[in-house]
Amino acid sequence: MLKLIIMVGSKSRMVSALPFTAMLLIVLIAAGCSGENSRETERFNDRSLKFKLLDSRQNDALASYTLQVKNEGLFTVRHLRMYIDYPILTETGSMYNPYKLEGDAEGTGPYHLEPGDEITYRFITPVYEVFGEKGLDYDNPSIELKGVVLEGDSEIPFTITGGMALLTQTE
Repeated sequence: MLKLIIMVGSKSRMVSALPFTAMLLIVLIAAGCSGENSRETERFNDRSLKFKLLDSRQNDALASYTLQVKNEGLFTVRHLRMYIDYPILTETGSMYNPYKLEGDAEGTGPYHLEPGDEITYRFITPVYEVFGEKGLDYDNPSIELKGVVLEGDSEIPFTITGGMALLTQTE
């Protein structure tokens, strides 16, 4: 067991070093948990980007969608592009469709979202005219969002993709 010698005036006394060691450890832990340093350990979470379907319309010639993306995270996301596609129907379900349409966002690009910001994309898809009534799963469109996230001085690319119904669900 460690002992510490404390001198008070001309008298000295030997005491246990354990309380002093514990106090030093508590101070170091508290300094390590300060709010300034915790930002550096945060990582981008793609679930902090929330999708919302604002409008959906279909007629014999085309379908249109208005989607909103909100950045509820701590990081700036940049160079955003959103796409929509309709899966190809197969005998056993559906498969990925390599043909996709890019959404139009308000304003001019490149599109950046600071924490708390949102952006709206509009799609007008004349797919019925191009692909006909059969062959594509018009009831279950897929959406894809591509961009980069700023983590410190680095730009890290990301892609979020999935069915529109799944990505626009509210918790």
